[in-house]
Amino acid sequence: MNKKKLKLFCTNACNNNCVMCSTKGMPNDQPTFSEIKKIINQAKKNNYQVVSLLGGEPTMRADLQKIIRHAKLQGCHIQLNSNCRKMSYAHYTKKIADAGLIQVTTSLHGHNKRLHNSITRTPGSFIQTVNGINNLIQNNVEIIVNIVILKQNLSYLKDIMAFLKSQGVRRIHLINVAPVGNEESLNSTAKLVDVGKTINTMPELVKQYLPINKNTKIFKNKNQNQQKPHLIIFDVPFCIVGPKYHKFLANLQGHKKHAVCGLSKFTTLTKQKKIKPKKCINCRHYISCEGIWESHYRKFGAQEINPII
Repeated sequence: MNKKKLKLFCTNACNNNCVMCSTKGMPNDQPTFSEIKKIINQAKKNNYQVVSLLGGEPTMRADLQKIIRHAKLQGCHIQLNSNCRKMSYAHYTKKIADAGLIQVTTSLHGHNKRLHNSITRTPGSFIQTVNGINNLIQNNVEIIVNIVILKQNLSYLKDIMAFLKSQGVRRIHLINVAPVGNEESLNSTAKLVDVGKTINTMPELVKQYLPINKNTKIFKNKNQNQQKPHLIIFDVPFCIVGPKYHKFLANLQGHKKHAVCGLSKFTTLTKQKKIKPKKCINCRHYISCEGIWESHYRKFGAQEINPII
């Protein structure tokens, strides 16, 4: 059973400038440490077992270690969504790991600095993120790496995954970008048919990766990297990829996105909507499939969707 998760937005400030950023332009109305303590305490009373700290970039907060420590004292499993640049400093990584950090989700958009930095639009971000990933692994913090699928990196997915595997990463998420409506994000969005063509020409996924389910145990230590890495593909409909890749799709594996609890304005976020075109009604995966992003539908229409009868 999935644990009940509190998603807590710490800040909108960030030290990257990604082309597909979903918080760009939002006011930096971040909660105080006192407010965060109250939110976590209330969440614990409401039986939330996981606290997921989001941004912006949470490491921009000077009191992050205090937040993590307080959540741990409440008996919560602590996760962090971060670009991991600050974790490139070994002493900082050890400090937050010792405070009680259990898991970090980060993103790597390229297998080299040219590609990754062109998407983050931040010189030096690639090497810092990679060093941060390695420091987290050394401190026994579970690391999940998202590869956000964009026009810019679509043809390099195989290279990015191979690079992550070489770094000892055991858990990878391929996530089709959610167009947030701004010009840069929309212009970076690949057609679903192109995403499907790329994945369908990667048969090594089936041989080299395992799907993740609720019973999966991930090895965190580089010395145990003989285990196959694990993979989930998010926000890609069943009809876009071949049947042999369906086992990796988040919908089939039961990986539903956790709802954001509405304990305060810092735990509530307007969600991007997904829709199912009318033609999908007879698809055998109609119930389990989440559909496509509404903004993607507005840009490309439903021509890419071919129901599986």
